[in-house]
Amino acid sequence: DYEGGFVDLHKYRVFEFGQENPYIYVSLADEKLTYQIFSVWVCDVSTDTDCIQANPDDAAFQQILGKAVAGCAFDYGVDVTTDDHILTLSTCTADPNSRLLVVAKLIDGGGVDGFEALPDNGISTRLGVTTTPALFIADTRNKRYLPVGYGVMSISELETRFFAQVTEPGQSF
Repeated sequence: DYEGGFVDLHKYRVFEFGQENPYIYVSLADEKLTYQIFSVWVCDVSTDTDCIQANPDDAAFQQILGKAVAGCAFDYGVDVTTDDHILTLSTCTADPNSRLLVVAKLIDGGGVDGFEALPDNGISTRLGVTTTPALFIADTRNKRYLPVGYGVMSISELETRFFAQVTEPGQSF
């Protein structure tokens, strides 16, 4: 195993690790961005230099995306187009002529077609929400809100948290 650069990126060579850790979070001074991984592959440093090119034109970007998808041995089930914004993390391998690339697309920071957000009416302050997205269960009978989680979570994590909130200890569905 190689022990230099972003050594933890090599964990993505195991498909299960990528399934359990499908997101890359980037914290900037004024925003937090979430990227979803769609490709992990090893490129040749002499023939694949375009794959780490900044600001490619549409044709070059399409070629980069094509190489990333074709070079990946796993199917992450993430669609990507030239309309997407991508992040490429690159690190050395034991072979000086290759680089490991972990490629992800931005999944937040944009709107959802057909959804018009309403201004916050103060409920986030009342619930103590400081991170979004935030998911709560409303207990209308007892007039309380139970937090399920904050930030991006996998479906299995949501299921676990949901059932922890709605079941009594020892009870199952």
